Amino acid sequence: MTQHLPVIDVPPPDTRGRASFYLRRRRFQSAAVLAAAEILYVLIAGPGWFVSTLLALVVLVASVALIARVPRGVVSDALVVVAIAQGIVLLIPLLLGFTIAIGLMVGFGVIVLLVLAALGSRR
Repeated sequence: MTQHLPVIDVPPPDTRGRASFYLRRRRFQSAAVLAAAEILYVLIAGPGWFVSTLLALVVLVASVALIARVPRGVVSDALVVVAIAQGIVLLIPLLLGFTIAIGLMVGFGVIVLLVLAALGSRR
């Protein structure tokens, strides 16, 4: 019989350790807030979807490249949050484009079926 040892997750006593601990525990929440702020900026300021998507891609590549080079700590945890946020920002236009494309294909298919039904009822 195997017994699992309890894991006690205690925040570190120093300030940097606490900040890193917070970023690791709230990684996706922080990234979602950052992505929402970026999307709101794009919608309000209107720099253009192409420019903002290209900038998000550049920031994503730079943050992923820097994560491996920076020692573990607050900076690497912040880079992980930035990388996740940029991934979210890049994923939204991609999903929106796929949704529009699928909607157009379904709409075209419905129109074709209606035309075929109308031609079939004339005979």
